[in-house]
This record gives sequence, structure tokens and C-alpha cells, in this order.
Amino acid sequence: MSELNVHNQIYVGTRNGYALGLSPVARARHLYVIGQTGTGKSTLLLNMLAQDLATGRGCALLDPHGDLAEAAVGLLPTRRGDHLVYFEPADLARPVGLNLLAQVPEDDRPLVADEVVSAFRAIWPDFWGP
Repeated sequence: MSELNVHNQIYVGTRNGYALGLSPVARARHLYVIGQTGTGKSTLLLNMLAQDLATGRGCALLDPHGDLAEAAVGLLPTRRGDHLVYFEPADLARPVGLNLLAQVPEDDRPLVADEVVSAFRAIWPDFWGP
């Protein structure tokens, strides 16, 4: 594992006795983790997140169930507590505004807004207006 740290890689496991890691270039791309229940997907993500936090990297975690996010909060070093943004959409006591068009070029906003509305209609078809 020390060789991985030298190359700034995130340790993800071993194969045939050799440490496996993801390079910063690989980490900058999308990561898709799949597997059956109980095969270690959440553990893998939690371990990767712990390594990122320990080395001072920024992270984003989207967790639709909340269990992984709650475990991840416990990994954050105390000195970085002011760096945490915990957004829970179901918490009506603390709503958070989100402008999906803030960083979209003005000419592209109508198209992006239409795509967002289409996505919302697909997700919540029973909770849309007449």
C-alpha cells in the first residue's frame, strides 16, 4: 500500500497479492460500483472516502438511503468539520435552495430547464400539476 500512496493512488484492494489502486486520473472520471447485496459496495466507497478525507481531498457523496452518508460523517477529521455540507432533501426544517441553472450559459438555460422539468416529471409523475 505504501507504493500506492507514493503515486497518490487510492487503495481499493488486492489481487494475486498485489495492491490495487485508482490513480488521480482514473478518480477524475465517473466510477460505477455494482454488485449484489452484501458484496462490499458501500464498504469500498466508505474506504475510498476515508482515504480522500485523510489526505485532505474534497469529496461529494450522494446517498439515496442515508446509511452510507451517516457513516461517512464519522470519518471526517474534526479539523475539517467546517468543510462539511450535509444536504438532506427530506429535512423540511432546514430546506436548501438549489439553482440548477446558476452555472449554465444563458443561451442554454431554456433547454436545460426543459430537461430538468422532464426528469422531474419522469421521477414524480403522480405529483405533477394538472
